[in-house]
Amino acid sequence: MVEINPQIRTEIVKPKISNQEREVKKLNLTKVSELRKKGKSIKEIGASTGFSPYIVKKLLIKSGEKGLIPKVWRYKKPLTKEQVISKFNKWFLKFARELKAGSPQELSIMNSDALKTYLSMLEGLSQPSHLREMLMSVFVYSFFRAKGFNTTYSLLKKLSGLTRHEYFSMLKRIDGTFSECTTRTTRDRKHVILGKLYEIKDHFKLNTQFFEYAGKILQKLWGILGDTTDGIIVGTVSALSLIALHIYSPPLRNICQKIGISQSAVIYQVKKIVKRLGIFGFTTLRQSRELLHCEVLEKVVGIQLDFFDDRGVVATIPNAIF
Repeated sequence: MVEINPQIRTEIVKPKISNQEREVKKLNLTKVSELRKKGKSIKEIGASTGFSPYIVKKLLIKSGEKGLIPKVWRYKKPLTKEQVISKFNKWFLKFARELKAGSPQELSIMNSDALKTYLSMLEGLSQPSHLREMLMSVFVYSFFRAKGFNTTYSLLKKLSGLTRHEYFSMLKRIDGTFSECTTRTTRDRKHVILGKLYEIKDHFKLNTQFFEYAGKILQKLWGILGDTTDGIIVGTVSALSLIALHIYSPPLRNICQKIGISQSAVIYQVKKIVKRLGIFGFTTLRQSRELLHCEVLEKVVGIQLDFFDDRGVVATIPNAIF
């Protein structure tokens, strides 16, 4: 075993830069700076000098161009309370306008409510300054969602530009903040959705069994379906209820047209249900009826596999059909 003498100091020897190399670096820096002053883009400077975009950016940063410094390199002072309130109010207004959330008086009360909750949450939260605005947008989005407004990730992305990874990362930090409000809102949403399902039953002259099955499906699969819009939930539950009744009329596209949603949105939700339940073999709604019957409606929801004819009357069908 080799012993190292502690009295011997080890130093990293940096390669010496010759005067010629220094001159070349200065010339490169000067040339890049001059081209930039003439209004050339990084790509154009690279083409003219033969440097890669990375080297061009590095030289421009060295010459003092601050706009190219990545955000993580920049030091940001913590926001004052006044700045936090101002930025928060702007985010609240953005979402309120998009959602047409209510009258000025109602919005004023909600804004005050949301801000109070947000400031209270910040007290026990360690959050880097450059992520605060990201957190604000997700908080406001979650606040409106908890209040029962029809908010979607696409709206959040449109207003904030956040990726799904960034969204879920921020969501973890505010987890549990709206639990009480969400429980109350969930009950209200279910009531509204059941009302819309009853309208579907009446409009298409379906039997009461359709509505009973719809209620069971909604209750059992809420944990999976609850994070999408009411209309898509109505369409998805209707599709599964028709499968439970083993009837093909009305066609799903007619129901989707009545609700004002796309059929593909319902198919996406069914795929999500199957995936979350760990079921394999799903292809299309028509081809996978038996799979949905056995693995989702019977085993998960608890609906017995009775079959009905087009009028909704129970039909005795031999087991061989399966």
